[in-house]
Amino acid sequence: MSRSNSFIAGPLCFAATLVITSGCVSAKKYEALEADLGKAQGELSAARGEIITLLGAHGCAPRLPLSAFLPEWPDPAIRDAFYTAFQRAEVAIDALRPGDRIRPTLVRGSGVALWHVSGVIEIPVQSDDIGVVYHEAFHGAFHGSALHRGDNERWGEGLCDTFRYFMEERYHSTTPSPWLVQARKALAEPDVLRSDSETVIRRYVLPMVLIVKHVDTDYATFAASWRRWQDEPPDLSKLFGYTPP
Repeated sequence: MSRSNSFIAGPLCFAATLVITSGCVSAKKYEALEADLGKAQGELSAARGEIITLLGAHGCAPRLPLSAFLPEWPDPAIRDAFYTAFQRAEVAIDALRPGDRIRPTLVRGSGVALWHVSGVIEIPVQSDDIGVVYHEAFHGAFHGSALHRGDNERWGEGLCDTFRYFMEERYHSTTPSPWLVQARKALAEPDVLRSDSETVIRRYVLPMVLIVKHVDTDYATFAASWRRWQDEPPDLSKLFGYTPP
């Protein structure tokens, strides 16, 4: 005996959580929500499998357990999404030959994004800003590198944003974050940035744009440059004709 849509929809009137004009959710809408949830779970499962494969390919294991990643965060779905991005960053950084990298010891939610020399990372947890994990994770690579010397220290934020840019383009290009949208815009008008007096532009955005342009918007070229710079650190300000504040 088949059930009518009205019979199925009746028990699904969750007015407190799902509100539409009629006050309840139709069977068709409910099925669509279930399909969306299934798709999201499938994508997360695939991402986890990808991380396991990449870790094995590079002969390493996750160095920061999930118990030390946003341990206080109440939403497991958001936490898992950020942790997946974090593991992607870990694998990519290890492949860059990061030298005496300062490894993360704890990632916790905060109102600001901060990296500490102890390895503690603070991030604002927002679903449309997962890329902040890529930036903060790369600080450990930069601070342990041959570039963390003298005036080259001025380029730390730009290098971290460069890593973030490439990771977001690789993993989030079809649903770009507000940050990636702005980064793409900045890359399209680099000359305008040179006359901007805002500190965030001059310290973060313009250095990122100059580096990405220098490597022809190609991550493999950036990776090769990074490795070469560890052996023979250049004067980055001379190389790019610009000195960040």
